[in-house]
Amino acid sequence: MNTADKLEKVLAHDDINYDYTYAFATLGNYYNTESLMRKLCTFVGFSVSLIFPVAFVSLIYFILL
Repeated sequence: MNTADKLEKVLAHDDINYDYTYAFATLGNYYNTESLMRKLCTFVGFSVSLIFPVAFVSLIYFILL
């Protein structure tokens, strides 16, 4: 592992599922905001995907009531 790879890992903060294709096209602080945005989007997406089955089940429940 060379110095660039180490620096990349430090900057990327994101460790496991970081997409390393970005590494060659971008620099510095972009990593931090990008990984933060990805975490935020993943969280929002997960929350939204949870809402649908709950809404569906409650809809059926109210129809059958």
